Amino acid sequence: MVLHQSLKEKADAGLNIKITKDMKISDVIEKYPEAIMIFINHGLGCVGCSSSSHDTIEQGCKIHALDTGQLLEELNDFVKNH
Repeated sequence: MVLHQSLKEKADAGLNIKITKDMKISDVIEKYPEAIMIFINHGLGCVGCSSSSHDTIEQGCKIHALDTGQLLEELNDFVKNH
């Protein structure tokens, strides 16, 4: 039994996806490449740097002094419609 599934595996399995503050930035971008613009528009230009592979959304927001809740709301609205 697999205890941890990546965002991509969950989406591929048809599971309902909700992006959370604990998800790695790179996992979200891997499944939803179009979401890069949402990160950039919020001031998270690190979507292409090595930090995105180990930083969570919450960590990235703290580093850049951004509102995690606002970013998550916009990301989840995007996911819901795609």
